[in-house]
Amino acid sequence: MALEVRAMGPGDLDFALALTREEGWAYGERDIIRLLELEPGGSFVALEGGERVGMVTTLRHGRSAWLGNLVVRSGYRGLGYGKGLVVHALASLAAKGHRTVGIYAYEWLTDFYRYMGFEGDGGIITFSGPGRGGRGAGDAVDVDELVAFDTPRFGDGRGKLLRRLAAEFPDLCKVQREGGCIAGYIMGRRSYTGAEIGPWVSHPSSSRGLLEAELAGLEGEVWISVPEKNGEALETVHSFGFRERFRTVLMYRGPPLAQREICAVAALEKG
Repeated sequence: MALEVRAMGPGDLDFALALTREEGWAYGERDIIRLLELEPGGSFVALEGGERVGMVTTLRHGRSAWLGNLVVRSGYRGLGYGKGLVVHALASLAAKGHRTVGIYAYEWLTDFYRYMGFEGDGGIITFSGPGRGGRGAGDAVDVDELVAFDTPRFGDGRGKLLRRLAAEFPDLCKVQREGGCIAGYIMGRRSYTGAEIGPWVSHPSSSRGLLEAELAGLEGEVWISVPEKNGEALETVHSFGFRERFRTVLMYRGPPLAQREICAVAALEKG
Protein backbone atom coordinates (compact mmCIF):
# COMPACT_ATOMS: atom_id res chain seq x y z
CA MET A 1 0.00 0.00 0.00
CA ALA A 2 1.49 3.33 -1.11
CA LEU A 3 -0.90 5.65 0.70
CA GLU A 4 -1.00 9.34 -0.16
CA VAL A 5 -3.14 11.78 1.79
CA ARG A 6 -3.97 15.31 0.67
CA ALA A 7 -6.42 18.01 1.65
CA MET A 8 -9.92 17.69 0.25
CA GLY A 9 -11.05 20.48 -2.07
CA PRO A 10 -14.08 21.48 -4.15
CA GLY A 11 -12.96 19.09 -6.90
CA ASP A 12 -13.55 16.17 -4.52
CA LEU A 13 -17.18 17.04 -3.86
CA ASP A 14 -18.69 14.40 -6.14
CA PHE A 15 -16.35 11.74 -4.73
CA ALA A 16 -17.29 12.65 -1.14
CA LEU A 17 -21.01 12.58 -1.91
CA ALA A 18 -20.72 9.20 -3.63
CA LEU A 19 -18.94 7.75 -0.58
CA THR A 20 -21.50 9.05 1.93
CA ARG A 21 -24.45 7.91 -0.17
CA GLU A 22 -22.90 4.47 -0.50
CA GLU A 23 -23.06 4.38 3.30
CA GLY A 24 -26.71 5.46 3.27
CA TRP A 25 -26.02 8.82 4.93
CA ALA A 26 -28.42 11.68 4.20
CA TYR A 27 -25.68 13.99 2.98
CA GLY A 28 -26.11 16.62 0.32
CA GLU A 29 -23.73 18.92 -1.51
CA ARG A 30 -24.50 21.71 0.92
CA ASP A 31 -23.39 19.57 3.88
CA ILE A 32 -19.96 18.84 2.42
CA ILE A 33 -19.43 22.45 1.33
CA ARG A 34 -20.32 23.63 4.84
CA LEU A 35 -17.60 21.44 6.36
CA LEU A 36 -15.01 22.54 3.80
CA GLU A 37 -15.81 26.19 4.48
CA LEU A 38 -15.94 25.85 8.27
CA GLU A 39 -12.56 24.11 8.35
CA PRO A 40 -10.46 24.93 5.24
CA GLY A 41 -7.76 22.32 4.78
CA GLY A 42 -9.22 20.16 7.55
CA SER A 43 -10.74 17.39 5.43
CA PHE A 44 -8.56 14.81 3.72
CA VAL A 45 -8.68 12.35 0.84
CA ALA A 46 -6.62 9.14 0.68
CA LEU A 47 -5.18 8.06 -2.67
CA GLU A 48 -3.71 4.81 -3.90
CA GLY A 49 -1.81 5.14 -7.14
CA GLY A 50 -3.57 8.45 -7.79
CA GLU A 51 -7.04 6.96 -7.27
CA ARG A 52 -9.17 8.31 -4.45
CA VAL A 53 -10.06 5.55 -2.00
CA GLY A 54 -11.26 7.23 1.19
CA MET A 55 -11.82 10.42 3.16
CA VAL A 56 -12.06 11.89 6.66
CA THR A 57 -13.20 15.29 7.94
CA THR A 58 -12.29 17.39 10.97
CA LEU A 59 -13.79 20.43 12.63
CA ARG A 60 -11.91 22.50 15.20
CA HIS A 61 -13.57 24.40 18.02
CA GLY A 62 -11.72 26.32 20.75
CA ARG A 63 -9.49 23.72 22.37
CA SER A 64 -11.16 20.59 21.03
CA ALA A 65 -11.64 19.14 17.55
CA TRP A 66 -13.97 16.54 16.04
CA LEU A 67 -13.25 13.72 13.65
CA GLY A 68 -15.98 12.56 11.29
CA ASN A 69 -16.96 11.03 7.98
CA LEU A 70 -14.24 8.39 7.95
CA VAL A 71 -15.16 6.33 4.89
CA VAL A 72 -13.09 3.98 2.73
CA ARG A 73 -14.39 2.60 -0.56
CA SER A 74 -15.80 -0.89 -0.16
CA GLY A 75 -13.12 -2.61 -2.23
CA TYR A 76 -10.28 -1.09 -0.19
CA ARG A 77 -11.38 -1.83 3.38
CA GLY A 78 -9.28 -3.82 5.81
CA LEU A 79 -6.05 -2.67 4.15
CA GLY A 80 -5.07 0.14 6.53
CA TYR A 81 -6.45 3.11 4.61
CA GLY A 82 -8.81 4.11 7.42
CA LYS A 83 -6.00 3.98 9.98
CA GLY A 84 -3.79 6.04 7.68
CA LEU A 85 -6.46 8.72 7.33
CA VAL A 86 -7.01 8.89 11.10
CA VAL A 87 -3.27 9.12 11.80
CA HIS A 88 -2.94 11.93 9.27
CA ALA A 89 -5.93 13.84 10.65
CA LEU A 90 -4.75 13.49 14.26
CA ALA A 91 -1.27 14.70 13.34
CA SER A 92 -2.77 17.73 11.60
CA LEU A 93 -4.89 18.55 14.66
CA ALA A 94 -1.99 18.05 17.07
CA ALA A 95 0.14 20.44 15.00
CA LYS A 96 -2.59 23.05 15.50
CA GLY A 97 -2.53 22.54 19.29
CA HIS A 98 -5.61 20.37 19.82
CA ARG A 99 -5.09 17.81 22.57
CA THR A 100 -8.76 16.81 22.82
CA VAL A 101 -10.30 15.10 19.79
CA GLY A 102 -13.83 13.74 19.88
CA ILE A 103 -15.65 11.29 17.65
CA TYR A 104 -19.07 9.64 17.58
CA ALA A 105 -18.14 6.06 16.73
CA TYR A 106 -20.46 3.33 15.57
CA GLU A 107 -20.58 0.65 18.26
CA TRP A 108 -18.83 -1.94 16.07
CA LEU A 109 -15.90 0.44 15.51
CA THR A 110 -15.11 1.27 19.13
CA ASP A 111 -12.27 -1.28 19.31
CA PHE A 112 -10.62 0.38 16.29
CA TYR A 113 -10.82 3.80 17.90
CA ARG A 114 -9.56 2.50 21.25
CA TYR A 115 -6.56 1.18 19.33
CA MET A 116 -6.13 4.73 18.01
CA GLY A 117 -6.10 6.12 21.55
CA PHE A 118 -9.76 7.06 22.10
CA GLU A 119 -11.79 6.25 25.23
CA GLY A 120 -15.57 6.02 25.57
CA ASP A 121 -17.59 8.73 27.34
CA GLY A 122 -21.23 7.73 26.89
CA GLY A 123 -23.73 6.61 24.31
CA ILE A 124 -25.63 8.60 21.68
CA ILE A 125 -28.97 7.45 20.26
CA THR A 126 -30.02 8.69 16.83
CA PHE A 127 -33.75 8.93 16.13
CA SER A 128 -35.91 9.86 13.18
CA GLY A 129 -39.45 11.11 13.16
CA PRO A 130 -41.94 13.36 11.37
CA GLY A 131 -41.81 17.10 11.03
CA ARG A 132 -45.03 18.96 11.81
CA GLY A 133 -45.31 21.72 9.26
CA GLY A 134 -43.34 23.80 6.82
CA ARG A 135 -41.31 26.95 7.21
CA GLY A 136 -41.87 28.93 10.36
CA ALA A 137 -40.25 32.06 11.74
CA GLY A 138 -37.08 31.99 13.75
CA ASP A 139 -36.43 34.04 16.86
CA ALA A 140 -34.50 37.32 16.99
CA VAL A 141 -31.26 35.91 18.36
CA ASP A 142 -28.19 37.64 19.68
CA VAL A 143 -25.70 35.00 18.55
CA ASP A 144 -22.99 36.26 20.91
CA GLU A 145 -25.41 35.73 23.82
CA LEU A 146 -26.26 32.28 22.48
CA VAL A 147 -22.56 31.35 22.22
CA ALA A 148 -21.99 32.57 25.79
CA PHE A 149 -24.83 30.31 26.97
CA ASP A 150 -23.56 27.33 24.95
CA THR A 151 -19.83 27.43 25.79
CA PRO A 152 -19.90 26.26 29.44
CA ARG A 153 -22.49 23.59 28.60
CA PHE A 154 -20.75 22.17 25.53
CA GLY A 155 -17.44 22.45 27.38
CA ASP A 156 -15.71 24.45 24.63
CA GLY A 157 -16.29 27.41 22.36
CA ARG A 158 -17.97 26.45 19.08
CA GLY A 159 -18.99 29.92 18.00
CA LYS A 160 -18.03 29.59 14.34
CA LEU A 161 -20.38 26.60 13.94
CA LEU A 162 -23.29 28.26 15.76
CA ARG A 163 -22.87 31.47 13.78
CA ARG A 164 -22.83 29.55 10.50
CA LEU A 165 -26.00 27.62 11.34
CA ALA A 166 -27.81 30.75 12.57
CA ALA A 167 -26.92 32.57 9.33
CA GLU A 168 -27.73 29.65 7.02
CA PHE A 169 -31.00 28.58 8.67
CA PRO A 170 -32.25 31.60 10.65
CA ASP A 171 -35.83 30.31 10.77
CA LEU A 172 -34.60 27.18 12.60
CA CYS A 173 -32.72 29.04 15.33
CA LYS A 174 -35.00 29.33 18.37
CA VAL A 175 -34.45 30.33 22.00
CA GLN A 176 -36.45 30.26 25.21
CA ARG A 177 -35.90 32.66 28.07
CA GLU A 178 -36.55 32.56 31.78
CA GLY A 179 -36.31 35.80 33.72
CA GLY A 180 -34.94 37.57 30.66
CA CYS A 181 -32.01 35.16 30.24
CA ILE A 182 -31.57 32.32 27.77
CA ALA A 183 -32.73 29.04 29.28
CA GLY A 184 -32.23 27.00 26.13
CA TYR A 185 -31.86 27.08 22.37
CA ILE A 186 -32.32 24.75 19.43
CA MET A 187 -31.03 24.80 15.85
CA GLY A 188 -31.55 22.69 12.76
CA ARG A 189 -30.69 22.38 9.09
CA ARG A 190 -32.46 21.13 6.03
CA SER A 191 -31.02 18.62 3.58
CA TYR A 192 -32.18 17.12 0.31
CA THR A 193 -33.85 14.25 2.20
CA GLY A 194 -35.42 16.10 5.12
CA ALA A 195 -33.85 17.80 8.12
CA GLU A 196 -31.65 17.30 11.17
CA ILE A 197 -32.09 18.95 14.55
CA GLY A 198 -29.08 20.00 16.59
CA PRO A 199 -27.52 21.44 18.55
CA TRP A 200 -30.22 21.53 21.20
CA VAL A 201 -29.04 22.75 24.61
CA SER A 202 -31.50 23.56 27.36
CA HIS A 203 -32.53 23.59 30.97
CA PRO A 204 -35.08 20.79 31.51
CA SER A 205 -37.90 23.32 31.95
CA SER A 206 -37.47 24.66 28.41
CA SER A 207 -36.51 21.59 26.40
CA ARG A 208 -39.97 20.38 25.36
CA GLY A 209 -41.16 23.77 24.17
CA LEU A 210 -38.04 24.22 22.05
CA LEU A 211 -38.43 20.86 20.32
CA GLU A 212 -42.11 21.52 19.66
CA ALA A 213 -41.32 24.92 18.11
CA GLU A 214 -38.55 23.46 15.94
CA LEU A 215 -40.68 20.61 14.60
CA ALA A 216 -43.42 23.08 13.64
CA GLY A 217 -41.03 24.56 11.08
CA LEU A 218 -39.91 21.27 9.54
CA GLU A 219 -41.47 18.81 7.14
CA GLY A 220 -40.46 15.35 5.98
CA GLU A 221 -38.21 13.02 7.95
CA VAL A 222 -36.32 14.66 10.80
CA TRP A 223 -33.21 13.22 12.46
CA ILE A 224 -31.88 13.94 15.94
CA SER A 225 -29.03 12.47 18.03
CA VAL A 226 -29.53 12.52 21.81
CA PRO A 227 -27.04 11.68 24.60
CA GLU A 228 -28.10 8.50 26.37
CA LYS A 229 -27.44 10.12 29.74
CA ASN A 230 -30.08 12.85 29.18
CA GLY A 231 -33.14 10.87 30.17
CA GLU A 232 -35.53 13.81 29.96
CA ALA A 233 -34.50 14.64 26.38
CA LEU A 234 -34.93 10.98 25.41
CA GLU A 235 -38.41 10.91 26.94
CA THR A 236 -39.34 14.12 25.12
CA VAL A 237 -38.15 12.81 21.75
CA HIS A 238 -40.07 9.56 22.25
CA SER A 239 -43.22 11.52 23.10
CA PHE A 240 -43.10 13.24 19.71
CA GLY A 241 -43.23 9.92 17.90
CA PHE A 242 -39.55 9.51 17.07
CA ARG A 243 -38.08 6.02 16.81
CA GLU A 244 -34.57 4.82 17.42
CA ARG A 245 -32.49 4.19 14.29
CA PHE A 246 -28.96 3.46 15.51
CA ARG A 247 -26.46 4.10 18.30
CA THR A 248 -22.98 5.57 18.49
CA VAL A 249 -20.47 6.08 21.29
CA LEU A 250 -18.95 9.43 22.19
CA MET A 251 -15.19 8.85 22.42
CA TYR A 252 -12.32 11.19 23.22
CA ARG A 253 -8.62 11.13 22.57
CA GLY A 254 -7.22 13.38 25.27
CA PRO A 255 -9.08 15.10 28.13
CA PRO A 256 -12.87 14.81 27.66
CA LEU A 257 -15.15 17.84 27.64
CA ALA A 258 -17.29 18.42 30.73
CA GLN A 259 -20.70 18.69 29.05
CA ARG A 260 -24.11 19.38 30.62
CA GLU A 261 -27.67 20.12 29.46
CA ILE A 262 -26.91 18.75 26.00
CA CYS A 263 -30.25 17.54 24.61
CA ALA A 264 -28.97 16.83 21.08
CA VAL A 265 -25.56 17.04 19.46
CA ALA A 266 -24.86 19.46 16.60
CA ALA A 267 -24.15 16.55 14.22
CA LEU A 268 -22.21 13.32 14.37
CA GLU A 269 -19.37 14.94 12.42
CA LYS A 270 -19.44 18.33 14.18
CA GLY A 271 -19.59 17.69 17.91
